[in-house]
Amino acid sequence: MCANRNIFAVGLDGVVRMRSGLDDNQRRTPNFDSPYGLEWATVAANPENYEIDQVSCGFKGKVWATNPNGQIFRRTEIDGDHPSGTAWTFVESSFNAKMVAVGDNGPVWATADNSDVYRRVGISNADFEGNAWELVSPNSLKQVSVGTCQVWGVNVWHEVFRRRGLT
Repeated sequence: MCANRNIFAVGLDGVVRMRSGLDDNQRRTPNFDSPYGLEWATVAANPENYEIDQVSCGFKGKVWATNPNGQIFRRTEIDGDHPSGTAWTFVESSFNAKMVAVGDNGPVWATADNSDVYRRVGISNADFEGNAWELVSPNSLKQVSVGTCQVWGVNVWHEVFRRRGLT
């Protein structure tokens, strides 16, 4: 779940969806009558040729995704009027991404198909995309999950690791 109470998911059909009805749109407050939302709504402008297969969301509607070709995308213009955003933006990388993870306060980490671990640098409140990928740990993890002050990861032998601090 994103910090702005949105839930994004990718269906088995490859369509990106967002859970609607979690908030009362008039007051933008939690919908206590239906705390699990009302339905799954298709995310508009889903890129047909991108074939999104993994999505992660974090603080202030930061939604990032990957596709089977190892490409990375970021959802743009997510706000109160457009809770699912308006478009996908391609984010350049020098590696084939396996997955991307977004933390509560904005950090974005990714794993490559060769198990390299990267973090996105330059992300701020003024720049949600950042400007570069930094290799953090070569050939180490197949999956990461980012929290407020730590990163969790799993390697190819299913061992779990924790990294304290995000820098």
